[in-house]
Amino acid sequence: MVSKIGYSEEIKKEVLARVTGSEKESITKVSLDKKINKGTIYKWIKEAEVKEGIKILRLNGDWTSEEKFHMVLEAATLSEQELGEYCRRKGTYKDDIKVWKSQCINANNGSIEDPKKLRTELKEEKDKVRKIEKELRFKEKALAETAALLVLRKNVHAIWGDQEED
Repeated sequence: MVSKIGYSEEIKKEVLARVTGSEKESITKVSLDKKINKGTIYKWIKEAEVKEGIKILRLNGDWTSEEKFHMVLEAATLSEQELGEYCRRKGTYKDDIKVWKSQCINANNGSIEDPKKLRTELKEEKDKVRKIEKELRFKEKALAETAALLVLRKNVHAIWGDQEED
């Protein structure tokens, strides 16, 4: 029978502070130092995220656009060594910040279309759709009428038979 080890709230808080605080340490390092399974630490992080309603541990794809922008601004004045420390604290990479900086710089270089032109094109497309839907309804009615005439003709032939002139 495997016994379940219980950890005090103090240990949980200390571990969470070490892996999520301003001097963020790796989960692997804290796990080895404290002799606590990494899975347990991840579980504590998830529980803290649910309890506080915020994302504590971030993977690279988890950053919002606003957070990326702020990190680019914060990192802009840092030396290479300070940038490395900053990235470790934030849980990201220098290359990511460089890519985000490039995206920020190029954000307004894309072709910006005139909103009036877009509204006009949208109106034209909606008109085309209405016209096509109207034609479709007309053709559906014609098809239904033709089908009804064929059924009626078949019934007439079934009742009176073929009437050929003699």
